[in-house]
Amino acid sequence: MANKHSDIDPFRLSSPRVFLLGMLVFLILLGLLAFILYQQIQRAFMANPGLNGLIIGVLLIGIIFSFRQVLRLFPEIAWVNGFRVGDGELTPGFTDYRSTLQVRWPVHRTTTAPAPR
Repeated sequence: MANKHSDIDPFRLSSPRVFLLGMLVFLILLGLLAFILYQQIQRAFMANPGLNGLIIGVLLIGIIFSFRQVLRLFPEIAWVNGFRVGDGELTPGFTDYRSTLQVRWPVHRTTTAPAPR
């Protein structure tokens, strides 16, 4: 029987899928709570609709940006893990390496730069 921990690579970056799932579960629970407390939330919201609307708008923008940042990690982590094992070539389909890859470009540039004289 193989050791369960022998397949774990401590230097491999893990997928952000677990964090994305946690974020979704949290939003679902938050939505369920808002559904249960709808009347109290509506009464409190109407106390100052302008300010509360602004707060909810900023909250929604923050949630969207947070999900966007986590989703952007998927190709970056795949590239770093591939680069670490020696497969750090351009991903097929990318025409301009610098404009499409934001985390990868500095790593690629520093690891392939000519040695100083």
